[in-house]
Amino acid sequence: MGRSLRGIPGLRRWRPGALPEDFRRIAPATRIYRGDELLDPFAGVALHSVTICELAQPEIDCQSSAVLGPSGRVFSVSPDAVFVWTTTPQRGVPAAAPVSAIFRIPLDGSPPSVLKTLGRPLDQFSFHQDASGMLNVLLHTNGGGDGRWAAEGEAGDLALLRVPFASFSDGRDSAPAAAYRRLPKAAGLAVQNRYVGAFLR
Repeated sequence: MGRSLRGIPGLRRWRPGALPEDFRRIAPATRIYRGDELLDPFAGVALHSVTICELAQPEIDCQSSAVLGPSGRVFSVSPDAVFVWTTTPQRGVPAAAPVSAIFRIPLDGSPPSVLKTLGRPLDQFSFHQDASGMLNVLLHTNGGGDGRWAAEGEAGDLALLRVPFASFSDGRDSAPAAAYRRLPKAAGLAVQNRYVGAFLR
């Protein structure tokens, strides 16, 4: 497999003496997507992929869907989709412009969708998909995500993003201002976020 394709999801049957060339790509070009944002290779580009395997078959078969976008270290898995939060570096970007995005990659293999946003989630516990078809995400102006220790204790503003799945599209749409609800700061305390039913604690 060429060096440029080593990051593409692949599958091979285990056997003694197996070679890298035995891998079969399971993410064809027709299942690799991207939003409408220009990608900056110097800021980091990632292939966010979800692989679905049929384990009940005698011969295992897997298929992957992938999204090409900025690097993202916070993701959440719901009963029917994987949400990946990415943030583009703000070099030369106006402060009011959307600099983040949520990718929704369905678990049934259907095409992903994306919504431009502001802020960052603290971690994977910031996400909650409710039964009414809404996605709730606790946001922090300076959240560092899973790639950073004690991000919950950083100074910054908190907000709750609440958007319907129908607002996700091909990447041209942004979450409206009305979708954000400012939350009170936990003065002097670290934020330990958890959803208990419909409540954020």
